[in-house]
Amino acid sequence: MRRTTVRPTQHGVHAAGWLAGRAGVVDRIVRLSSAAVRQLLVERVRGAVVDTIPFTGTPRLPNLDWAASVQTPNFQNLLLSASLLVGRDENFFEWANAHVIFGNLDLAWRPTGRLRAELIYEHQQVIRPDDGSTVSRIRVPRLKIEYQLSRPIFFRFIGQYTSNETDALRDDSRTNGAVLIRDPVTGAFTRTTSTASNAFRVDWLFSYRPTPGTVAFLGYGSSLVEPSAFRFAGLSRVSDGFFVKLSYLFRM
Repeated sequence: MRRTTVRPTQHGVHAAGWLAGRAGVVDRIVRLSSAAVRQLLVERVRGAVVDTIPFTGTPRLPNLDWAASVQTPNFQNLLLSASLLVGRDENFFEWANAHVIFGNLDLAWRPTGRLRAELIYEHQQVIRPDDGSTVSRIRVPRLKIEYQLSRPIFFRFIGQYTSNETDALRDDSRTNGAVLIRDPVTGAFTRTTSTASNAFRVDWLFSYRPTPGTVAFLGYGSSLVEPSAFRFAGLSRVSDGFFVKLSYLFRM
């Protein structure tokens, strides 16, 4: 499954006071590759009889998206940018058209010369147009905080949460039968199942640079998972990591 045709994007720019924005329309066509079709079957149910038929797909998917973005000037203490794309786009999971929501938010805050914080949020969602069910949804908030305690001492914290959900696939917009995917090892075709993963990653860094050429880094990172998204109640640790880096410049 691949994109083969992209039509030009039309857009405009608007600025009002301290806020700048951009809006546009994206029109394109994607085509289905024959190699992808050979790896799929569709389950067909006729009363008590269950059999399979080839997944034919649709040769072309016409898409029409609306995109917009806004951004503040690079103020001394604050910077905000956001983008949003919505419309009719490709559902690559089931090779059908879908409603999509792709969004991004980036907020940078520098209240003092020593403290810097940045919050980033990314959202991707593919929705079936016939019943409004979600095929795929990815949500990724990320927070980074940096603090310069003194000239030689620096702290940094990064926390990122990744929530990824995918529904069981079906031959959407055609037969609505369950999609069967070929196992590359056994060659057997099996149904897809809904999946969900919720991972939380935290990283800490301490830096000490007393003189030019002399530096010590101490870091710690931890990966955790939980069954339900953004609950922070059933987190279980998957891995931990520590690292130390020392550097000293000898002067002759």
